[in-house]
Parts: sequence; structure tokens; C-alpha cells
Amino acid sequence: METYYVNLPEYSQGVRRNRKHSSILEVTRLQDFLKDIFVGSTFLEENIYDKQTDLISPPNILHFTMHSPVAMHLYDVNGNHTGIIPNPNTTSDIRVYEENIPNSFYEEWGETKYAGVSGGGRITLELDGEGSGTFTLEIAETQGDETTGYTVFSDIPVTADSSGSINLTSVSDVGTFTLDNNDDGVPDVYAFTDEMKEAIGYDILREAVQAIASNQKTALLAQITVMEKLRTRGNVIAEKALLLAFKNQVATLTNKKLSAKMRISGEERVNIDAVVDVLIGQLSQPIKDKKVKLKERLIQLKEKLLKDIRR
Repeated sequence: METYYVNLPEYSQGVRRNRKHSSILEVTRLQDFLKDIFVGSTFLEENIYDKQTDLISPPNILHFTMHSPVAMHLYDVNGNHTGIIPNPNTTSDIRVYEENIPNSFYEEWGETKYAGVSGGGRITLELDGEGSGTFTLEIAETQGDETTGYTVFSDIPVTADSSGSINLTSVSDVGTFTLDNNDDGVPDVYAFTDEMKEAIGYDILREAVQAIASNQKTALLAQITVMEKLRTRGNVIAEKALLLAFKNQVATLTNKKLSAKMRISGEERVNIDAVVDVLIGQLSQPIKDKKVKLKERLIQLKEKLLKDIRR
């Protein structure tokens, strides 16, 4: 018995149709090939092979996993869409989706959404909030059984009015994106991948402040220098207090009642706040460690005091 192989990814990319194993008999070249077999011909149509080794190497696949009340929509350069769509039956609560990008998929399991696409072309991932809370977005890239890239955005705040997008061809393109959380066209959240958060330091905050035109720039830069010195000395509790005060001061500079020379824009504030929030987050574990040491020290002092009293 002869065995033949249909290269579905190759076929789908060529005809811009999303053919899968479940729809393999809709491949027109396979239909023609089957007709040829019935009349005694085994001429191999395009995308059909008689050796598995003749198949092209496994394509790169981008995988998107969303944990949260956020809808994912994928678009390719031709405007094809993969993702959730409105249910034509307005009385039904069943979620309906389409997979119009060649070699793409979309699934939902509980509150987690999964989507993916292969082929190496540029993809736009659009995010639409479906409720309030936080979301975590994982993006992975695979070739065959090998994971060639991975990144994650963790605990990003979202509302039902949130919207944002990411353009990419591979995981290496991903670093940041912005979200508009109140549908006013102005970014409210500047999100970093977890990997980028680890690399952010006061040099990035200094660059964000250098970019503003406010006459308060010099004063803000001076505060950054102080906070940087506190981190170097390990004075993390004081550093966090100053970071919070710094963030509040930046917020006051967006007041429209201030003169144009003093005021900063809402977008400039979002950029600065994003870096400040990362710097504060970096202090979480050091502060916990500091408090544990302080508690241990207090216990030691209490025990010493009790010994002195009993003498």
C-alpha cells in the first residue's frame, strides 16, 4: 500500500485558506490526486509527496496564551482575522470565533484563550478588555518540538474599555506595548515584558525624565540621583518612600491649571510611571528581606533586655 503526504501549512499559505486535518478533503489538489488514483495515475500534485522527507522543515509558530478578561484578535498583513466574533444569534451566550488567517488556530478553555499562527509573516495582536482586573499574556515561538523564543507580560491592569495592540513577526520583536484603559485615545498603561523589567534601572527613569519639556526636569533628575544612591546603599525602605513621593509629584505636574512651562503631558506621565512602578516592584523582595532581618534583630534585642533585667 502506497503512502502519500499532504503539506497542509504549505498549501494553506499558498491559497490563503486555513486548511487543517479536519478539512483535509477540502484541499482541491488532494481531490484531484484522489481522482487520478481512481483512474490509475499517481501523478503527484503540488503540495503532495510520496516521501515524508520531502516535506519542508516545520514552520515557525507564534503561540499566544491569555489569562484574563481580555479578548485576543490576530490580523495578518492581508487583513485576515483569527479570534472571537459576535454571535449571529443575539440570544445565545455561546462564544463564536473564526480562523481566517492561513495556518492559524483559536481556542478557549475556561477563562484562558489560546491562539497561534505560522508562516513568519507580520502579525498584529489586538487586545480588547472584557472586564476589570489584571491579565497575563504569554507569547512563545516554536519550530517543531523546539521552543525558540518565549516572553510574558504579567499582571497588567485592564478594564472593560481597555484596548491595545502589538505588531510582531517573532518573539524577539516584543518588548513593550501601551494600553488605553478608558477609551480616550491616550495611553494609560505602558507594559513591559518580565524580562525587560529585570533590566530596567534608574538610567531608564533618567531618560524618561530627560524627554520631558517641563521646567521641573532638573528637580526631578536631582531626586533620581538621590534614589539611585539609596539603592546603592541598600536603603530600600527609604528608596521606596521616595519613589512613591516622586510618582505623586509627577502626577501633580499633569494638572492643567499649571503653566505650560511646568506641565507635563499625560503620555509623558504614563512613560515615567511605568518605569517607577517597575523600580518599586524590584524592591518588593529586598524590603521583605529587610523586614525579616529587622524582626530578627528586635527579637534579639528583646531577649538581651530580658536577660539584663533578670540579672
